Amino acid sequence: MNAAQEVADRLRAVAAKVESDAPRASVQALSRAGETMTKLTLSTGAHALGTPTPNPPGGPPGLISGALRRSVARTPAAPTGPATWSQALGSVIIYAAVQEFGATIRAKNFPQLGNPTAGFFGPQVTIPPRPWMKISVERLIESGLGQKAAISGFEAVLDL
Repeated sequence: MNAAQEVADRLRAVAAKVESDAPRASVQALSRAGETMTKLTLSTGAHALGTPTPNPPGGPPGLISGALRRSVARTPAAPTGPATWSQALGSVIIYAAVQEFGATIRAKNFPQLGNPTAGFFGPQVTIPPRPWMKISVERLIESGLGQKAAISGFEAVLDL
């Protein structure tokens, strides 16, 4: 094999990695960094069940049982087009979205909402937004850790 053929073969191998392996590794590294940042965000403001959260309004929910934090997970990376991959991060716990966006909950068959530990609120209760995912994404972007993770994942596959 001549030198020109060897260079061409190596360039084709690099191009193949750039089109599949490197973008997948990049999105997986970014998603891992996002999972870590989200779990750190959900580790603040620990307090006992039935007591007010010490976290300020508009901040993430306070840590009580850790169930929301433990539920944060990533989907497998999936190809979404040429040299593009996607991977989702979130929680399937029913109250995850209520914490993120807030909600008004109305009782249908009960005279009042609440429980003996936390108190009773009446026929409806409004839960203010306690964003945890939005804050995690903002922290990942502002710190530069998301970008660093994505670049590192890409470079690792290409041996750069």
